[in-house]
Amino acid sequence: MMNTVNLIDGMDGLVTGVVAITGIFITIISFTLKQYSIAMLSAIFTGAVIGFLPHNWNPAKIFMGDTGLQFLGLALAVLSIMGGAKLAMALNLSRLYKLIGIGLVGGAMIALIAWIDYRQHQRGVHLKLDNGPLPPGGPAGVLVPGDNSAAKGQNDDKRTPSKPEHETVR
Repeated sequence: MMNTVNLIDGMDGLVTGVVAITGIFITIISFTLKQYSIAMLSAIFTGAVIGFLPHNWNPAKIFMGDTGLQFLGLALAVLSIMGGAKLAMALNLSRLYKLIGIGLVGGAMIALIAWIDYRQHQRGVHLKLDNGPLPPGGPAGVLVPGDNSAAKGQNDDKRTPSKPEHETVR
């Protein structure tokens, strides 16, 4: 944990903000699990980090240094291990978190596929996903895997004439 905190120290206020957010969640989870001593310790720790945040905001007036970073990492590790919140949350809510994760990933994939399909239809490109024969008089610009006629500029559809290669300008 100490190395993780040390590695994210790249911008003013980044480490203090991340550690403060983590400390807030450790406080909430410990309070929910009725571990009041750990909740109080993490609340005091979080308050100290939030109190330092205005001085470390861009442009930083006070820099934390390596010793401060090492202390923040150690304190987060100790609070996490002492609290036991990891095991308790994993045992109580593991199924719920798995379902939420699967739902979020599935929803994101569906949204991405719908967005790509919408953009392709806006550009006039209609994707044909199977290798079956094209319907007679099918839409122009159908992409068929293994068919290079669209890349060569050839158009088999008789309804839309293909553009000549060289146009003369008068």
